[in-house]
Amino acid sequence: MEHLDQNTETRLLRALSDGRFASGTVLGQHLGIGRAGVARAVSRLRQAGVRIDAVRGRGYRIPGGYAALDPAAVRRAWEAVGAPPPSRLECLYRPPSTNADAFRTAARGTGVVFAEGQAAGRGRLGRAWASPLGNIYFSVVHDFDAVPEPPAPLALGVAVALAHGLRGVGVPARVKWPNDLLVAGCKIGGILTELRGDPLGPCRVVMGVGLNRQMPEVTDPRGLPPGALSEPQGPELDRSWLAGAAAGWVALAARRFEAHGLAPLIADWPALDALHGQTVELEAAGRTTRGIARGIDEHGRLRVETDQGPVALASGEAHLQRSAP
Repeated sequence: MEHLDQNTETRLLRALSDGRFASGTVLGQHLGIGRAGVARAVSRLRQAGVRIDAVRGRGYRIPGGYAALDPAAVRRAWEAVGAPPPSRLECLYRPPSTNADAFRTAARGTGVVFAEGQAAGRGRLGRAWASPLGNIYFSVVHDFDAVPEPPAPLALGVAVALAHGLRGVGVPARVKWPNDLLVAGCKIGGILTELRGDPLGPCRVVMGVGLNRQMPEVTDPRGLPPGALSEPQGPELDRSWLAGAAAGWVALAARRFEAHGLAPLIADWPALDALHGQTVELEAAGRTTRGIARGIDEHGRLRVETDQGPVALASGEAHLQRSAP
């Protein structure tokens, strides 16, 4: 697995980070490769989702520049929010999935893997997660010696922790059951938790997070419209700082869950709930449920008021029911 400083593409991103043109010759000298090697690296970055302009006689540039992850700044932000000393903290270029890489962490404790992008990112239900370079991707791994209750709903507590953290830096984030982060009704991020081991005893849980810094090009026709942290009305947030801080918030949520269970993590869900009072359609286990969302219960199940009476759903995919034109 290539770390950032070992990777030609990352070094090229840093060389073009200021948004100005640089010639292939100058870039080649900086990277220690020929102009043909520079052209190949540019091609690979374009395939990974980075826009790079090429103008004869001027060279290459990334319009608007590029904020490559700075591992030292990431670590400082992790420490600044009070997260525990990590058993592992690594910044990779473009692994298939940060969750998969985090599971391979040898040391026990709490660790974290960051990435510039993902080659085969995954969302809930095994869906592909578009992961172009430049957004925020990380997975926090936490080893539990014992858990106070099944950790399946932990994603809800992670969502609340992230929403609180983002609101603290000027991003008015809200939560959508079971694992989405929204701003102004648009999806800016998602969470994927995975467990290995005994769900009632010693186990390893990985909490993967993706946050959009730029507007995604791929949208889900049934899902929410996409949003991004970099929209004009939003605050200017340093990418490395936000990645490290957000991962720290997640690590702290995992430790709090281990000590106190789910209840304190989701206590503020009602104040952040983007679905409450909305007409929703839920798909779970081949069945569709329609009704009015009424928050979550103490186990993290979504409460829905249906024509047949109230129900509580532990899993599923929730869609806002749009009125016919």
